[in-house]
Amino acid sequence: MAVGIPRTIQILILVTLVGAFLAIGAGCSDPGFGTGPENPPPVTDELPYPSDPDVLMHNFERIYEDMLVDDFKDMMHPAYRMVLLPATVAMWQEADEPLVAGHFTRDHEIGIHRNIFSGNTGQDANASPVPPVSSITFEVFQKDSTWEPIAETDPDFAGQAGYWTTFNVILHLDCPDSYRMEIRDVLEIYVAPVDDSNREKWLLLGIREVGFLDKGTERISFGHVKAMFR
Repeated sequence: MAVGIPRTIQILILVTLVGAFLAIGAGCSDPGFGTGPENPPPVTDELPYPSDPDVLMHNFERIYEDMLVDDFKDMMHPAYRMVLLPATVAMWQEADEPLVAGHFTRDHEIGIHRNIFSGNTGQDANASPVPPVSSITFEVFQKDSTWEPIAETDPDFAGQAGYWTTFNVILHLDCPDSYRMEIRDVLEIYVAPVDDSNREKWLLLGIREVGFLDKGTERISFGHVKAMFR
């Protein structure tokens, strides 16, 4: 007489088969950089460890929207710089503090974001007050191409062992009394790995403003907003 398989053994066999299928699926995953938009890191109170450029960019977006000044500082590479649009530099040429260098360093950016994230009042190129920022929202933060190694001929980041790509950005900075600053920029974003106790940690190496998303329209640039909160 045939004897049926006990239910506990059936369950063990089923669990083993499921585990085998999951292992096969994991072995077929994309060996390239990280998470991508289809598989973002899980949302937790703490930012995920920036183990690849895509996780770093997820953190970048959240740091702005949650206005996390300490995490912003931790995200910055020691050699960081932001290269400004020539038009932005020209706009501040007659200001009390012109943008002579044409870029912001890591120390500049940390001070700027401490002011923005803390709700401090800014000042425009005409020395008029700019209302404090109360909230920040990305409408668009979209990677427009794959990560590419930094070229030896790059005018600002040559010699750095990192990667870059282009992002399209629409960013809203809301202020009191329904005042809003809207940034619609094309940015080249640079990232680089550093050793963190034998772990590879990706940091923000730099940003270069390329231009505006809407051709032929007068817009406020990311660099111009930052200049107002130095």
